[in-house]
Amino acid sequence: SDYHLELDKDLKSLGNKLYSPETCLLLEPHVNNLLVGVIKPRGRLPLGVAEYKDRKKRFRCQVNMGEGQVQCGAFYTELEAHKVWQENKVKRILELATKAANPVVREALINFASLISRDIELGKESKFN
Repeated sequence: SDYHLELDKDLKSLGNKLYSPETCLLLEPHVNNLLVGVIKPRGRLPLGVAEYKDRKKRFRCQVNMGEGQVQCGAFYTELEAHKVWQENKVKRILELATKAANPVVREALINFASLISRDIELGKESKFN
């Protein structure tokens, strides 16, 4: 069988640089993939936001759902696009938390979703680096 787990150092303690039994978790690949690009964002735009060069609605939202990118619409501002990313990311993280067999993974996912939810409530950009 091709079932495997991946060693992750970020979910339990966002931004962690250390691999140790206390700081790492074994995650299914689609759960681990949820974190790709979140901990080490690239570029100047908020997480989940890309730019269209030639449209009125200049920004698009794309969310890594763990199994690939999902496009979530076009927006006039980067913050509107980012908010939709935040909402979709929280929903997907909580979906995966309900399916997590390991209670430590479940708790870490719920904590991650809570951080993003708090940013949404505050109208603030989510940053984890």
